[in-house]
Amino acid sequence: MSIKKWVQLSDIHFGSPDNYSIETMRKHFLEKCHQIHEIDYLFLTGDFRYGKSHPDKYPDGTVNFLQNVQRNLGISPSNTFIVPGNHDIWHIDGLNATIDEVKNQYLPNRTIPNKYMPILDLSRKEFFNLYQQICGEAKTDNHFCIKKDDLNIIHVNTAVLCGKDGEDSKLFIDMLALSRSLENIDKNKPAIAIAHHPFDCLEDGEQEQLELLLKQFNTILFLCGHKHVMRCKNIHTMKPNINLWEFVCGTNMENPPNQEPAEIGFFTGYIDTELKSGYVEGHKWSKRHNDWIPNNEFSFLQNCANDGRIYFPERRTVGRIVIPELTAPQIGQPATKSKQSNDISSKSSSTKSDNVQPTSKPLTFPKSIALPKPAMPIYSFTDPRDGKVYRTVEIGNQVWMAKNLNFDCLMSKCYGNDSNNAEKYGRLYNWKTARQACPPGWHLPSDEEWQTLIHFAGGIEVDGKKLKTKNGWNNNGNGTDEFGFSALPGGYGYSDGYFGGIGDYGGWWSATKNNNDDPYIRGMYYYSGLHSYRNSGFNLLSVRCLQD
Repeated sequence: MSIKKWVQLSDIHFGSPDNYSIETMRKHFLEKCHQIHEIDYLFLTGDFRYGKSHPDKYPDGTVNFLQNVQRNLGISPSNTFIVPGNHDIWHIDGLNATIDEVKNQYLPNRTIPNKYMPILDLSRKEFFNLYQQICGEAKTDNHFCIKKDDLNIIHVNTAVLCGKDGEDSKLFIDMLALSRSLENIDKNKPAIAIAHHPFDCLEDGEQEQLELLLKQFNTILFLCGHKHVMRCKNIHTMKPNINLWEFVCGTNMENPPNQEPAEIGFFTGYIDTELKSGYVEGHKWSKRHNDWIPNNEFSFLQNCANDGRIYFPERRTVGRIVIPELTAPQIGQPATKSKQSNDISSKSSSTKSDNVQPTSKPLTFPKSIALPKPAMPIYSFTDPRDGKVYRTVEIGNQVWMAKNLNFDCLMSKCYGNDSNNAEKYGRLYNWKTARQACPPGWHLPSDEEWQTLIHFAGGIEVDGKKLKTKNGWNNNGNGTDEFGFSALPGGYGYSDGYFGGIGDYGGWWSATKNNNDDPYIRGMYYYSGLHSYRNSGFNLLSVRCLQD
């Protein structure tokens, strides 16, 4: 098993208007790099200058800042990987006319004729110089792959035909050149692709061809920037049974006043190259506290976790990856790997308002356990408080309600404030209310009791399939409902009225808290099993009651 950790920084935009907060942020980022230990790779995904500033060269301080990042992280030039962004293109004479000509001829061959390359290369001359200073070697190819011991790093230049306004969703990247650059790499070795633009900035057909090509070469992650936001999605338009996770990094500048506020941040990541599993952790800049803190919004929107992390297990096999410093109780058997990686955010600053505290318990996902299919006695229970009837099911030595709780009480809500959703998915509760919401004779299950259910269902590799309903999950994420548990994707909510995730995600409270007084939840996506996460307790999730 090979563990690799990295830092990704994007959209630095040196030369942007002078700003006290941004200058302070960059100083603190260099200090933060001292606290991030045992990093293997540094990914820099474009836009190193701001707009059309400094027409002759990169602004003063650009190279020095990047070299200080390398030095403070302990990263060599050979383990630093860079791609250009649209702001790294110099608008030389004749560039726009050349781009128009190329785009008019691009289809159906999806290639840039060689006669246009001299002017395109000239527009990136300063970027080529920057690359050589930071990476220690000269590179002028649009696309190329650097082979490491257990990973291929695929460099995709999505800015090759950039130079005009309104380009998003219309970009071409020279698919033929990219395909040829990958001809001699080992397809059995996992790959990480880096680019500046996300998939949705490319022309529709180009998106599909890029997805197919990257999946052909065993690409797990697509790391990019450009949008000045932090987000994640699984790219599955083509060959949806194969995972390709796109992570869009934040920026290092503030957007102009007439635009949406930028998310100032960076990513740290962790991957087991054998199991193709790991996480990406978002860090954001807090102007109020002048410090870097975990980006809880980034992780909560994806997996209802308040630890700043998004996990990317295989859709069908979660595996047994050991993730250090996870905020969850230890379950299963410890991994045999002797070297334990330090949590790349163990020294991250946190604030009371963000309700984030580090913990130190490692998590191992247990192996599947072959068990005979049990008998499944099914009964019903009538809640004496409101007369609602719940189907119940005996699974092993436990008796569960086979439906989410739908008891109307203070501090509970219907998803989207629509009572029809409550009839199907149950109501959503904060943790304090959830602890008292179950009827007499029933209780909110502890995290250990949830783990007993998972163990009986065969372990986290298969429990999602067996516990989910046979319909109701998006993206072909339905299960077999083998035990009659009938897990539905009821989504989640915030106390401020925001709701999300219905059809994609189901999350349920446990009664267990960690040492930092944060409760654990159990949650599953359409592609995953029933994972354990930490939550602040103020968000709204489903309740599934267990008989006393």
